Amino acid sequence: MITRHPDVFGAGEHQEWEALKNRERAKDTGVLTGLTKGLDPLTRSYRIQERVASVGFDWDDARGALDKASEELEEAGNALDSEDFIEEVGDLLFACVNLARLGGSHPTTALERANSKFVGRFEKLESLARKKDIDLSAASLATLNKLWDEVKSEERQ
Repeated sequence: MITRHPDVFGAGEHQEWEALKNRERAKDTGVLTGLTKGLDPLTRSYRIQERVASVGFDWDDARGALDKASEELEEAGNALDSEDFIEEVGDLLFACVNLARLGGSHPTTALERANSKFVGRFEKLESLARKKDIDLSAASLATLNKLWDEVKSEERQ
């Protein structure tokens, strides 16, 4: 009880509750024991990484996670035309979740922001296309990319 409530019992420096539970769990069974399988994959990955980090299996900072994500991106690129591709993309996603965590963000928050930003930009792209009388379904990728760049440029101003 005292080790779980250092703030109440004055047992020294305050420790995060989840990290404390993870260390205790690691002593009894295993650090990943009891991890809920019903979580969405991004949250599950985040929790896995939190738990292993609580026993010291972690990068020193976000730079290490970024380097690992870069390595995994290269491996995914090398596997584009192979049956290993899905495994490599999974490794890349796992590394990106770790990068988000070490950068101070939950991956679902980061992804939702990216989704919102993309949707907003695409809606502006559609509006711009209407103003220019461009049929999106008939437009070339080069035309769409040009519209996209215009939208991004307007956002920066």
